[in-house]
Amino acid sequence: MRLRGWQAIIVVPVVVLTLVTAAPVMAQHSSSHAQSHARGNVGGIGFGPTTLVEDQREGAEPDVKVCGPDAAWSYSNCGLDNPYVSWPFGFSTTSSFISRSEDQGKTFKLVPNNLATGKPTACPGGGDTDLGVSPGATQAQDLLSFIDLQGLTNFSSGTSPDGGKTFTGNCVTSLAAPVDRQWFGFYKNQSTASTAAGLGSGPAAYLDYDVVAGATTAASCANNVGGNVFVVQKSTDAGLTYGAPVVADCNDGIAGNMQVNQTNGHVFAIHSAFKDAANPGATDVVTVNKSTDGGATWTKTVAFTPTVPSCSPDCTVGQDFAVLAIDKAGGLYAVWSQATVNMTSTITGPSHIYYAYSSNEGATWTAEQQVDAAATNAETGQPTDVDIFPWIAAGDPGKIDVVWYGTTRANNAAPYDSGNQMTDWFPYLTQSSNANGSGATFSTPVPVSQHPNHNGGICTMGIGCTTGGDRSLADFFQVDVNKAGGADVIFADTSNNSNTSASGNQSALVDEVRQISGPTLFGPTLSGTATTCAAVTATPCQTDQTGDARYEANGVVNGNTPKLDITGSSLNISPTDPLSLDVRMNIADLSALPSVADSSINGNNQYVDYLTSWNYHVPSHGQADYDSTGNIYICLPGGQSRHRSRHGLRRQYLRCARRDAGQVPRVSGPERHQLQRHHRDIGDASGDD
Repeated sequence: MRLRGWQAIIVVPVVVLTLVTAAPVMAQHSSSHAQSHARGNVGGIGFGPTTLVEDQREGAEPDVKVCGPDAAWSYSNCGLDNPYVSWPFGFSTTSSFISRSEDQGKTFKLVPNNLATGKPTACPGGGDTDLGVSPGATQAQDLLSFIDLQGLTNFSSGTSPDGGKTFTGNCVTSLAAPVDRQWFGFYKNQSTASTAAGLGSGPAAYLDYDVVAGATTAASCANNVGGNVFVVQKSTDAGLTYGAPVVADCNDGIAGNMQVNQTNGHVFAIHSAFKDAANPGATDVVTVNKSTDGGATWTKTVAFTPTVPSCSPDCTVGQDFAVLAIDKAGGLYAVWSQATVNMTSTITGPSHIYYAYSSNEGATWTAEQQVDAAATNAETGQPTDVDIFPWIAAGDPGKIDVVWYGTTRANNAAPYDSGNQMTDWFPYLTQSSNANGSGATFSTPVPVSQHPNHNGGICTMGIGCTTGGDRSLADFFQVDVNKAGGADVIFADTSNNSNTSASGNQSALVDEVRQISGPTLFGPTLSGTATTCAAVTATPCQTDQTGDARYEANGVVNGNTPKLDITGSSLNISPTDPLSLDVRMNIADLSALPSVADSSINGNNQYVDYLTSWNYHVPSHGQADYDSTGNIYICLPGGQSRHRSRHGLRRQYLRCARRDAGQVPRVSGPERHQLQRHHRDIGDASGDD
């Protein structure tokens, strides 16, 4: 039934309204300032609405995992097709977060073990995270593997056999120190892993990472002058405990991710390196190390090394990670961001995305090929020439998706360094169906988000950015393949904030978006569309699945509470006031107001919140007034409803009227211009759908 008497109206001067709901629905209000970019060509790749993963907990460099390994391929087991997301909150907080979706990416909530942060809280972290999932028949049977960096001192690991309801943690994972940037690789379904040692052909979790320069005592790395050491550890209990680290490569710039061939158990790990390890300058080499004996020994192959004249005098591939993907036939794809640099490693030319392919497990590689040659700025139509942070996913042989953050430098006099840009950035995606050889073709790159995710510089110097430069997006974002072969993209979004901190950082939120149309990595073509929401009526513009308003916190998962179950949502310009925003939520059952007598409601909580959130973008705005988010809370029973606005570091709470005999609550606030929204069912302090 509709929430009678609860029509929340926000007084805002609205230019363009984009409805971002839990289903692929959009609404636009005619205006000369309508969005200038299209998120997918007609008949081409298109994306659904951007979903805000978490409206309160900030972070960056998120990772997303939908599928896990089976006997044939690393991403064939997709379970119920629900993505899991993790992201760090920073060394100083010692916290990171894990969220999951229970409706195929339409909405997210912290995993049920969210005692404080949604991760194993017995161990510190907050530096870098990675996540793996081996899906089960139900979400309560999903096995999660989690790893978190403790301020360069060690890693905290955790495993959950029940989709994040409970975790077992290990606060001392690494046997080396200091350490940095860890990545998982999985062999076989981890839910069958055993704690028994020496399983040989049994399931294994691999962890690669950097031992920070100068810290290793390995005799084999005695000539390593200024670089890190690239090491790998192996686990036979799904990534909870590990054996001793094995040096995979002494010549190491930054550790990249791992892939495992599920048919033969061969392990591959990518990283950047130096052409001249004795005199390291820019990280200018892409290296892939290989193990055929379960990680005991490693060999090396070079996927890219700089040559003249394309790299004169040199190139960098350290913006930031080289990334590796494996297709269903075992083909390997390496991708990286490349720019020319001078002898002091200063970037002197455009940054573009390149890839190379190997058909023989890395023994040889094709020549590098540019991925983003057809990329144009989603706002200006100009070619993008500062493209960084690539990630890649593969599917059927030859089929790959590649994403990156891209912008166009402000003018011909501006430097090409990404940290010096004061322009809008978008996350872009392109696809190839014939990348397993030379002469690959790529689709026209499309922005995956409905608005720019960042304005200003992106510093790629890691923790060196703390002394200057904007590192609010951290170092990467990801694309993963889902059950249909479509793309799930997770990225950081600073449009809720402006550059006001002393370090130049902007607090970011985490967004997720799913492909709804166009060709996929598995062959079938998706045909979803974004439906226009013409008006707010009793019939919702979009619907939400029923039965998912559950309290999920503190290791508890309760049953559904119909009085808290949002089944539909609409948002549009008010037909009576063009300066007002009309928000309406449909609730499964409001025959009576919620109370502590209802199941799933904690008796210690005094309020139940029904939440609608949005963010907006004004194409003409710069950092001083760049975008914002807002939330409307409708509180039952008896309490004050709340409206929260976020802009920069300013937060404002405004009162709205209580529900009384048909009275319509009305709130006023500073929000304006182009809006996006999502909704969640709020069943308690943490029980949200």
